Amino acid sequence: MSLFNWGKKPHTITDDVFGLLKYCEHEDASTNCFEGRGMFVQGKDGPAAPVEYLVYAAKAGPTPEQRSFYLDLQTHFDYYIARMIPMIEKEFVAWGKPIQVLDFKNEFSVFALSIFRSNGTPIKWEITLDTIHDTNHQVIIDFAGDEPCDILIDV
Repeated sequence: MSLFNWGKKPHTITDDVFGLLKYCEHEDASTNCFEGRGMFVQGKDGPAAPVEYLVYAAKAGPTPEQRSFYLDLQTHFDYYIARMIPMIEKEFVAWGKPIQVLDFKNEFSVFALSIFRSNGTPIKWEITLDTIHDTNHQVIIDFAGDEPCDILIDV
């Protein structure tokens, strides 16, 4: 933040899907994003839980594609769970802490989501999960569309 912006009220919008969002502007405009908090519903029968999100977008706000993706992610979250479990189990083995995920929604909770800009390619996004398997670390999974691409267990 520039000294000249100190004390300046941040740009905020109220989005129909994401709610109240605060705009975060950076030197590299491609990293400008909105940050906010809301409730994330984990699938048809899943619980709703608080979630933090970053939506990478221009100052005008999230795109219709980003809104649609977020709503679809909640509706079809069980599909994504099935795609995440093998990666999570494999990564915990690599960490020397083998686990078997038996009840994802009770063993993991969504902490944060990042939805990146899309230019006609599958939308890239990231999910950060808290887990009962290691309360000192979070599981971060990168996706391109429906495909999980990378996983990281981080502090």
